[in-house]
Amino acid sequence: MAKKIPKATKIIVIRHAEKPAKDGAPYGITERGKRSSESLEVRGWQRAGALANLFAPTNGRLQNSSLETPQYLYASKPLRRKGSRRPMETITPLAQKLGTTINTGFARFECKAMLENVMSRKGVAIVCWQREYIPTIAQLILDDKLVPPSIWPEDCFDMIWVFDLDRKKSRYNFKQVPQRLLTGDRTRPIR
Repeated sequence: MAKKIPKATKIIVIRHAEKPAKDGAPYGITERGKRSSESLEVRGWQRAGALANLFAPTNGRLQNSSLETPQYLYASKPLRRKGSRRPMETITPLAQKLGTTINTGFARFECKAMLENVMSRKGVAIVCWQREYIPTIAQLILDDKLVPPSIWPEDCFDMIWVFDLDRKKSRYNFKQVPQRLLTGDRTRPIR
């Protein structure tokens, strides 16, 4: 298969927001307030709301020049078994604010197919996914030319990976942007 020249000018990758504890509180809750182990916990819902304003500021400009308001949103498809709704829930407030839909047509392990779709879109896309797959997504975007961190930490819900298209070279450049949205958010990139 011949390599296609990407059209997406920027791909922003985030992990879903905070998830419930394995045993006990804090519990996951749906958008309607029903307990669910596959949904965000309260702090996760707070982050989801803050992300909507981070990527689509109501007043003023974006707080970081590396970020842009997206035209396309992607979240992994909730499956019947291990059907996390967290990626979709994390960017639902942003989708509502932008008046757009979230593409949930790809299962969490369908990274390559999802990225082919993302890269075929002209403009800016946000991909919200499970942490285990984010380094793989990064490697696919970068085509192994640059090496991002190989592991996304279990306790990290507050980092943004930004991939900017270098049109002259037809490849992406990589940088990390701390979200700095909630108390206790990290200020340094993942190593």
